[in-house]
Amino acid sequence: MIFETQTDIDREEATVLRFVHHMTDNWNGFENCTFVKLGRFELDYLIQLRNGKRITIEVKGVNNHSVDSNHVPVVSVMKVEKMQKSVNQNGFNASYILFSYHDGIKYEELRNLKGRFCWSGRKEPRNGSTNDREMILIFDATEFKKITF
Repeated sequence: MIFETQTDIDREEATVLRFVHHMTDNWNGFENCTFVKLGRFELDYLIQLRNGKRITIEVKGVNNHSVDSNHVPVVSVMKVEKMQKSVNQNGFNASYILFSYHDGIKYEELRNLKGRFCWSGRKEPRNGSTNDREMILIFDATEFKKITF
């Protein structure tokens, strides 16, 4: 993304590493998988499993909240559309969204997301941004899985 800093990218990578480690502990299919950071206007990561299955990952950073707080995650409809396209049109087996907190991760697979949408975003759009005010999904009905650390 155009506004991502190196700190954001480092946090994403650490989040994906923890997610892969967690999934490996809970399901052997993730063992010895590989993952790569995708391009600037794509989802964040591609995970290639040993059995040939491919998974896309979108990581969203959450500041000022704990993973156990009552924070309700939100994401751009545009990101969810990219997740859907990766599964429906591009042949990926699954797509996960990960919300990265300072003390854990909330995650869920695309097909299990539930919520509502509305027009919202930043109160003060950033210079050069065309999507700081947009349609968003509010995941107030999704039961996210958690990883704590």
